[in-house]
Amino acid sequence: MTDLPATHAAGEDERFRSLVEDLPAISYIADFVGEFRLRYVSPQLERMLGIPPQQWIADEDAWVRALHPDDRDRIVAEAEACIAAERPFDFEYRMFDAAGNVRWFWEKTSIVRDAHGRPVAVNGVMLDVTELKSTQSALLHEAERRVAERATFEAALRRQADEHLHRALHDELSGLPNRRHLFERLAAEIDDSPPGGPGFSLLLLDLDRFKEVNDVLGHHSGDELLRLVAQRFSATVRAEDLLARLGGDEFAVLVAGGGRNDPGLEVARRLSAALDAEFVLSGVPIHVEASIGLARYPDDGMDATTLMRCADAAMYAAKELSTELERFDDARDRHSPTRLQRLGELRRALARDELVLHYQPKLELSTGEVVGVEALVRWQHPVHGLLAPAEFVPLAEQTGLIKPLTAWVLCTALERLREWGAVGHRLTVAVNVSERSLLDADFPDEVDRILRATRIAPERLELEITEGTIMADPARAAQVLGRLSALGVRLSIDDFGTGYSSLSRLRELPIDEIKIDRSFSAEIPASERDVAIMRSTIELGHNLGCSVVAEGLETAAALERVTELGCDTAQGFHIARPLDDAALRAWLGARAD
Repeated sequence: MTDLPATHAAGEDERFRSLVEDLPAISYIADFVGEFRLRYVSPQLERMLGIPPQQWIADEDAWVRALHPDDRDRIVAEAEACIAAERPFDFEYRMFDAAGNVRWFWEKTSIVRDAHGRPVAVNGVMLDVTELKSTQSALLHEAERRVAERATFEAALRRQADEHLHRALHDELSGLPNRRHLFERLAAEIDDSPPGGPGFSLLLLDLDRFKEVNDVLGHHSGDELLRLVAQRFSATVRAEDLLARLGGDEFAVLVAGGGRNDPGLEVARRLSAALDAEFVLSGVPIHVEASIGLARYPDDGMDATTLMRCADAAMYAAKELSTELERFDDARDRHSPTRLQRLGELRRALARDELVLHYQPKLELSTGEVVGVEALVRWQHPVHGLLAPAEFVPLAEQTGLIKPLTAWVLCTALERLREWGAVGHRLTVAVNVSERSLLDADFPDEVDRILRATRIAPERLELEITEGTIMADPARAAQVLGRLSALGVRLSIDDFGTGYSSLSRLRELPIDEIKIDRSFSAEIPASERDVAIMRSTIELGHNLGCSVVAEGLETAAALERVTELGCDTAQGFHIARPLDDAALRAWLGARAD
């Protein structure tokens, strides 16, 4: 062991030695006169690195060789710079011990100066920080692992959020954008459209007779048809357009751009042409057409809701006119409120008692007696006056409003029937039943409840159903009709001869009456063909055990002819127009006189 410098007194040397050699670090002293040379290295060097202190003192390069190769150049350069600048060291580096193991050290020095401030010696301490570095490395690794885990977790959350957002904005069946996505895009397009710019078009498409596919081939084939239609439409629209499925068999396209050559019209024609080729479902070739409505921004509406309403109105016009494509026509829509506004008004009309019933008498031809009436609903609109059923009943049928509307008609008609009976007019009343009601399993129970509440015998109520209504779902219709018949209610087929029902189907149903459509009876005096149809229909009805009603009679000659042909009852303007309650009472009273 090299002695401490001779400048220390003996007592001080021992105390210094004892203090230094008890420290958990390697201590050293080096001359700083002329060159840097080690004079003393504490015995901890051998305990920590297995290297005798004398080896470092005798060989000035031994310390350099012990440095890790990756740190050697850096540490030597920093040490030389500190010596040249006469400033202390503060290093962290790796060294090899005698067995070749890597150890981490932190080295710090202080400079001893003489009375003139010149550096004469360096006192240094080397602290083994291997365990600390290992702990730091482990902590860093754990931190990195947790950061990586958090990044993975956040990425998974982002993917989930993206998936949820995609599902929220896309139709599950077709994969197309849905109604919400369309509305958001419409709002964005409106916000981004400059004043006086070209604008854009909105197309609304509804597949014609799609329900027949579901009814005949099943809902699985209907879903497959929707997917195939979506694929054809996707291949037809332009990259800058947005194709969406709004639900059911309804699609929409936001068509970018405008100007003199409206791209909306061209895209609409291409969409229609995309349906020209037949589809094959379950081995059955199917031909599909679409009704398309077109509305323009800003011409037809300044917000998404108004544009949708206008495109919807144009689409329904295309259906009614069988023209495939219609552009929204404000003139055609000017005299009626929007469907959305009308729907809200109709809801309020039920609550405000704005609906009224008119009654058209039915004449028994063999006796000339009035035996019943047909109840016809009207809307006493506070702005537009008295509205016919065609102005609002189809809207109610497309929504849940048909159920309370039908219940109101039944209750009101039966209440009037009871009042008329109290003054000597024993009549029956006929009420028209929509497809929704006929296919509603709860409808017979509702009829039974109303009959009991009004204390009317079931046989005095007639429910009129069209052939088309029955054919929408024959099996379910038969079940509901069977339950209504079991109540004792009379059932009538309205507009007979205009539907597609087969004789075998009619024979299986509990029908009490058939009403021959006015198209056959109105021209009967002048058309021998209509006479033949009328005669055959009357015989058919009687053979089926049904009474037969001729409706739409407008002349005395028509009334006389259907009487000769054996019709049981009749109604029409020649007998009486539909009358409100007060007018009907007066009319019945006048006949009694």
